Amino acid sequence: MVQNAQKALGAKFSPEFQYLMQKKFHDKNWDEGSSITAALKVAKNIGFLPASAWTFTSVEDRKLPYYKYIKLLQVISDEDIAKMVALAAPYKIKAYAAVPTDRDSMAQAIDESKAGILCRYVIGSEWWTPPIEPIQPPKISISGHAVTDCNYNGDSTRTANTWGVDWCDKGTGYHLNRQYRPTEAWIPYYNFVPVTIQKQLLSRTTLKGKVLDIIHGIYQYIYS
Repeated sequence: MVQNAQKALGAKFSPEFQYLMQKKFHDKNWDEGSSITAALKVAKNIGFLPASAWTFTSVEDRKLPYYKYIKLLQVISDEDIAKMVALAAPYKIKAYAAVPTDRDSMAQAIDESKAGILCRYVIGSEWWTPPIEPIQPPKISISGHAVTDCNYNGDSTRTANTWGVDWCDKGTGYHLNRQYRPTEAWIPYYNFVPVTIQKQLLSRTTLKGKVLDIIHGIYQYIYS
């Protein structure tokens, strides 16, 4: 999410703050991993924290075992969190929408977004074994992983990952969508919100929309 925002807004933001907000307000079990929907909710309701405002952990701390790293986040006080939330408020997305994972829908969304779309892939051990270009479907599924898909070119889509420049081709790769489709895809809207999305947002403010939101929230709570 932060990688996408940096490309869209031309500024550096803190992924640690984003993760902390996702864990504190959405994925409250503090286990490793999160979800795109949690990231989008934080981006819309809280915003992105400028990278210079994050002082609680360093880049080196990311190398710690997860259980040690997460403890560094858990001890951050509510007072400090409130201050960071205030700094993040000017950097919110306006809306977001699900994207069908077929080739044409993803291509249209990528062209519309300019910064790429957020996609979740089921991945296997191949992802950790360079070179993997083009990216292939996993032989054995291990977990899910969120990336930014951008630069649609015919049948292939460029994938920007967050594992550093050593991964694939300087941190990016490509895949053929007809062979390897994401399990979900989302487009964040930073400035311009299409009329169709505006109408959907307006419909959510009605009594019917609020009831549907409550039902959806209950469903997510039960099955997440």
